[in-house]
Amino acid sequence: MALETWTVDTNQIPLRLRKYMSLHTFLSNKQIRDAWMSGSLEVVTPEGSQEPPLEDLIGLRSIVFPDSDVILLNKQPILPIPPQERPKDVFILHKPAGYESSVGESEEETKTVSHWLKDLPAGCVPVDVETSGLLLLTNDHDLNHSVRKSGNTVDKKIDQDDASVRRLLEGIPLHDGIAKALSVSILSSITLTRRVKTERGIHGGYRDIERECTVLSLRIKEGRKHIVRKMAKGAGLKLLHLHRHSIGDVMCPKQEGSVIRLDTIDIERLWERSGGRGQVDESRVKALRKIVHRTRERGTYYVRLEEWFRDKGVPLRSDTNTIDATSSSYSFSID
Repeated sequence: MALETWTVDTNQIPLRLRKYMSLHTFLSNKQIRDAWMSGSLEVVTPEGSQEPPLEDLIGLRSIVFPDSDVILLNKQPILPIPPQERPKDVFILHKPAGYESSVGESEEETKTVSHWLKDLPAGCVPVDVETSGLLLLTNDHDLNHSVRKSGNTVDKKIDQDDASVRRLLEGIPLHDGIAKALSVSILSSITLTRRVKTERGIHGGYRDIERECTVLSLRIKEGRKHIVRKMAKGAGLKLLHLHRHSIGDVMCPKQEGSVIRLDTIDIERLWERSGGRGQVDESRVKALRKIVHRTRERGTYYVRLEEWFRDKGVPLRSDTNTIDATSSSYSFSID
């Protein structure tokens, strides 16, 4: 069922408290967590509101109803930002290998990407030190979710004899579902030099080691965290380096360290390839449905949430299929 038939104001869909704060402030997850732990973040609900006694709906996972709740940060209300007024800056960075994605100064010899990001708008945060290539930076949380979410995969004909390659194409069981590669190609064999630390602590040194490895090209259609690393491990491969070539139609800039702002056409193409803006609210409502059904399974009712579904005319069941996510292209080196 399409969202348009529900006639629900997108700014009134209930959200988890942490998600609400991410959408309507520029606070990091750590700052939001610290604010909650210190007691400076509060949720004021209408008198008589009934919450389910569930451990997974406490604290920052509590559901916020924007049309009736008041969220206070240091006693000041955090007002919802209309979707059309939310930041929509999108940049791409060619991240060189050996750079951490943290925006602060590193205490050790490891370099960070800070000096490339210092002029970016607030909220644009970035991949880990072993990864290089295309890095997408945006303060549009909805777009970030859409690009990274899991999508449907399609079957591909297996044309490689290697057992590890077959496992990548057939699917690797992970804790959050099966992960499949759309295609896998063996590119070449190379000698890779890596700098490793010899000892832990301040007295540790570094040395270069050379390893013979194989370069694989992998195309996937989802963006779960560390998905390629987990797939490689599940296939019995030791991943030494990962390079992202593209996200959808957005290609990695040729020059290392270059930062490019995407124009409206590129951003709209990203939205189109990741399922469109409408599916963002569909996924939120789908998550709320799961909470209702899980609560019922435990022998209780989330009265307030069920009343929201009834009052907004949103069905508690849906036959909507999952929408394909944007595909990404990687190459990685293995032992």
